[in-house]
Amino acid sequence: MMFVYAYLMMAVMFVIKHFIDSKQAAADNTPGSALSK
Repeated sequence: MMFVYAYLMMAVMFVIKHFIDSKQAAADNTPGSALSK
């Protein structure tokens, strides 16, 4: 059960990090920001 919980938390952290990165890329508004990630 703990393995499933750890995997779920890792997936949530990955989604949150991806959301923050896309938000920062939109704020930067540079053409190369999306390609560099």
